[in-house]
Amino acid sequence: MHKSAFSVLKKYIDDRTKTIAVLAVGRAHLEKDDDRKDAEKIYEILNWYEYLAVGIRRNILSEEILRNACFTTMIELWSDSKLFVVCVRDRVGNANFCEAFERLVIRWEQAGYDGTLPPKRNII
Repeated sequence: MHKSAFSVLKKYIDDRTKTIAVLAVGRAHLEKDDDRKDAEKIYEILNWYEYLAVGIRRNILSEEILRNACFTTMIELWSDSKLFVVCVRDRVGNANFCEAFERLVIRWEQAGYDGTLPPKRNII
């Protein structure tokens, strides 16, 4: 699942004639089957990392363990998919799409891989 999603993201990053923003609409509105499949892969990986971020925010998952295991992957995924997320929020009207994932990445970027994390805000 993740490998194919990362391949889709890389395809749009490497091809300067395409923008990932074209996929950031309701999946039913995409006319090409390949575009629907690409969008589905991106939604799946983002939803997975959003799930992990919510687990950390609710103290169900260990932030320390996940940060040690996935720091670079999550930072790069956010960087590669940020335009997609922003467009989904705007075009689909889902203002909270990947909000926990975004907050977690910002938190981690502030501290760096080995740095002290800022205190968590009590947001459920």
